[in-house]
Amino acid sequence: MKFKKGFICEFEETLAEKKRQDKLRKKYKIDQDVVVVEKNNIIKTIASILGKVIKIAASAILAILAGIGLMALFYEIPRNEILRLFFEFWESF
Repeated sequence: MKFKKGFICEFEETLAEKKRQDKLRKKYKIDQDVVVVEKNNIIKTIASILGKVIKIAASAILAILAGIGLMALFYEIPRNEILRLFFEFWESF
């Protein structure tokens, strides 16, 4: 006897929900006969978005610095200017 895909998917979703509920009950130390609904908090959402923005900004800055470094390797004029700036910076300390 063949099962339809809908029955299998529904059963798998039920098992996944049960596992998620068990994790939430352990996390919040709640009895077994209670259904736990975890809602998003605005602070968590803002922190998550801020973290993603910082990661993207850091990646962009790293890519820009890598591009500048590659230009300094391949072309003589930017290399000389970057070395001059570096030595001026070094002598200021």
